[in-house]
Amino acid sequence: MSKRIERMFSNISGIYDMANHVYSLGIDTAWRRDTAKEALSRTTTGRIMAIDIGTGTGDLAIELSKQAAACGKRILIKGLDLNRNMLQHADAKLHARGIRNVSVEIGNALSTRFADGSFDLAVSAFALRNLDDLDAFSIELRRILKKGGRFVLADMAKPDNRAWRTIFGTYFWIMTMTVGGALDRDAYAWLYRSVMGFDKGALVRTLRRNGFKGVRIKNMVSGVGFMVVGTR
Repeated sequence: MSKRIERMFSNISGIYDMANHVYSLGIDTAWRRDTAKEALSRTTTGRIMAIDIGTGTGDLAIELSKQAAACGKRILIKGLDLNRNMLQHADAKLHARGIRNVSVEIGNALSTRFADGSFDLAVSAFALRNLDDLDAFSIELRRILKKGGRFVLADMAKPDNRAWRTIFGTYFWIMTMTVGGALDRDAYAWLYRSVMGFDKGALVRTLRRNGFKGVRIKNMVSGVGFMVVGTR
């Protein structure tokens, strides 16, 4: 993540959650829930060691903890992010809700401090578009996952369907110029460009090239949100 993008996230950290809900018409909550359920769907019994990459304000890590409790699975979750301001909001949520199986820390997704094979599961939501080098990310992801470990990475991209792509693009641009302009024009202009320009097919090819198995895309509600899943 460039210093410029990091500063943008610092500037909007206090309104990040609210803006996500407004932009997505609340669908982002369902996307995180679906991502957490998918992540837990094939995990075995015993304690699961998980990492939430680009955890931001911690919503996916919190949802993963909630879904694990609901299905009786034991899990410890490490939330990793480069932005200190975002992590302060995540910490506040965790303390306010009494969540003890999630902790967060500063760290770079392209070069983490964790030992080889530290995690059974890796998840992420809306962070992929902000990574400078998806190849380096793939290599690091493979290093920190255990053999047989699984990843579920969620993000947004323009829909595959041409008609829906036009509708979404128009809506997204209007929201960027109105709501985004009122909040932080630079940050939300970046959001628009990064979503509309993201190549999820290239991400799949990168993950496969770096040795992951069963890599595939699962589109979510509206076709804007998607998950990429696979196994080390």
